[in-house]
Amino acid sequence: MKAEESICMEKRFYVIREIILQYEARLKHMEKMVVQFFSTNQLEAISECVAERERIEKLIKKLQHFVEKWEAYTDMSIDY
Repeated sequence: MKAEESICMEKRFYVIREIILQYEARLKHMEKMVVQFFSTNQLEAISECVAERERIEKLIKKLQHFVEKWEAYTDMSIDY
């Protein structure tokens, strides 16, 4: 593996981690929205938020697993 490729992979993992952080921030925002929906008795909106939260949580887990799995391979490069 060339040094440039290794750097490129590191940048990709960084970008994925940034995406995960953005999704986590979105989940926190959605929690606040659910409280607002609950106070105005908007049950359908609450249901939609719960479904979206579940989708995002699954996506976060998949992205984290991807990084954990493949990042280990970038650490195994051989220096010339």
